[in-house]
Amino acid sequence: MLKKYKKFVSIGLSIAISCTLIFPVISDLKYASASTRMGSEKMYCTVTLNDNFDEGKLNVIVDKNPLYSVYSANDFKEVNCTNVKIISTGDSGKDILELTIPSSTKEETFQAMKILEQRPDLVYVGVDLIYSTCSTTPNDYDATTQWGIDGIDLPTAWDIQTGSDTVKVGVIDSGIDVSHTDLMQNVDTELSRNYAYEMTTITDYCGHGTQVAGVIGAVGNNNLGVTGTCWNISMVSLAVADRFGVAYESDAIEAINYAETIGLPIVNFSIAYLGNSTAYSLALDNALQVAISNYSGLFVCAAGNEDLDLDENHVYPADYNLSNLISVGGYYTHSTATYADIKVPSSNYGGQTVHIFAPGQNIRTTNLNNTYIEQTGTSFAAPFVTGVAALLLAEYPTMTTDELKATILQNAIPSLYLSGLSMYGKLNAGSALANPIYLD
Repeated sequence: MLKKYKKFVSIGLSIAISCTLIFPVISDLKYASASTRMGSEKMYCTVTLNDNFDEGKLNVIVDKNPLYSVYSANDFKEVNCTNVKIISTGDSGKDILELTIPSSTKEETFQAMKILEQRPDLVYVGVDLIYSTCSTTPNDYDATTQWGIDGIDLPTAWDIQTGSDTVKVGVIDSGIDVSHTDLMQNVDTELSRNYAYEMTTITDYCGHGTQVAGVIGAVGNNNLGVTGTCWNISMVSLAVADRFGVAYESDAIEAINYAETIGLPIVNFSIAYLGNSTAYSLALDNALQVAISNYSGLFVCAAGNEDLDLDENHVYPADYNLSNLISVGGYYTHSTATYADIKVPSSNYGGQTVHIFAPGQNIRTTNLNNTYIEQTGTSFAAPFVTGVAALLLAEYPTMTTDELKATILQNAIPSLYLSGLSMYGKLNAGSALANPIYLD
């Protein structure tokens, strides 16, 4: 994330379940009579041969019999069962079993299901349906290394919307390398401006802006590199930081004012200032804060990388209390059996100041000279939120700034190890796209 010295400085399932087979024989299973089966009602599988299910497997629900709790293939020999596996058991009084049967066709599996349905001890007999998560995934060859895609449930969001080039988003940063083949299609070169070098040429000597842009809008589903949160988008590069990552407040304010002038509905600002003195804090409060409050769009900013509680310390603009601002901290998913979401060690936080957390560690994205890189920091968490806001506008183009913010924040989900570190929890793109919030 870009950090400012003096004014601003670089901060730098398909789930398959199987079932089936056949050939009638009498079972020796010592099952309880229907009158002793805990009052369970018989349920029937309603699938047809046109449905997608696995040949060779059946799922059955059987009431637990106190006198008989061990199941074997011999208990289901009327369908020539070769293996029995308990796949679920608990206090409900029922076990769910997976039966393997010597079936090679859906018809044989279906016939075996009908045979077992006649048994009074089996509450349910069904084929092993093949489920799909209905998740849209891109074919970009590095997408499998982008853990943030699943981290914020982007596949579910992409089932609804993958983005539109009619949505324009400002990237106030060090510029964007528009020669990058995974970015050039998604950058509006006509509207872009370079305040750092006082020229119209779109360039990025630092790399930070190009990396941020990749998270927001690297071209998706183009069988190349990474995919952005938005597959399609029009990013407007507003360069304010030089090759050393140094940006000036005046340039930042000018860029924000320009974003308002041309009507950009969303701006990403992965830049921050650590308020280390009262004088600087007041100067920023009286200038940058006014510029942001005068901007009518959604202003998404990084929370900063000093491991500070922003309820007690000041990093600007992350802890401005403005109605159009979202402050973003960074988390990562710890590779344990619980896959716990953990704050990135350097990320700032604040239960009353930081709004939301998004993926911020080992984020694979675009880099200078047509390359790719992994980066860590809240600079790379904020653009996930920006990208989700752009997806929302593509799907719901009449949304106001307040509605965008409410939809993103109120669809965030709680996470145990992030509890108390932000106001709303962690970003969830799938829920946001599915549950837009319109305010009266």
